[in-house]
Amino acid sequence: MKARTTSSGLEAAVGGPWAPGGCERLITKDEIYGQLQELGEINHSDLVVDGGNVVVAKTKVILTEKVFRENPEWKPAEVREHFRETFHNRTCIIIRTEPLDPIGHSDGLVRFLDDNRVVVNDYSKAEPRYGRRLERALAEHGLEINRLPYRPDKRS
Repeated sequence: MKARTTSSGLEAAVGGPWAPGGCERLITKDEIYGQLQELGEINHSDLVVDGGNVVVAKTKVILTEKVFRENPEWKPAEVREHFRETFHNRTCIIIRTEPLDPIGHSDGLVRFLDDNRVVVNDYSKAEPRYGRRLERALAEHGLEINRLPYRPDKRS
C-alpha cells in the first residue's frame, strides 16, 4: 500500500504494492479510498509499503527493513523521517526481517500490547541470533518485551 493515516489515528491498510518472489505488483485503486471515509482524513505517501509491514501504537510505528529494499530511491533516513511525518510524529522503528521469511512483514514478528510493551515470538530455540537482534532493536526504543512460545515445526 501507499502508507496512509487517518485523522482518528487509525491506519488504513488496504492492500497495495506487493511483490514477494516476483509476484505482480498490486496497487490500491483510488475508488477504494472513498469506501474508507468513515475512518477520517486519509494521507497519501509515495513510499511502497505492504499493509502487513506496519505495526502501530500511539507514539511508535514498526516496520521491517524490507521497506528500504522496496524504496531504493529513498535514503534510510528519508524513509524514517517520512514515516514520522506520515504517522503523526510517531517514532519509526526498523527491525530485521525474519530469516527465510519470503513476505517480510513486521505484523508476524511483533505486536504492541500498549505503547511501551510488545509481544514477540520466543526465538531462543528456533533462531536465537535473530531473536537477540530483534529484542535489542525493540529495547533500544524503550519497549518492554514479552515472549510467546515459538514452535514453527509443531502443529497446535
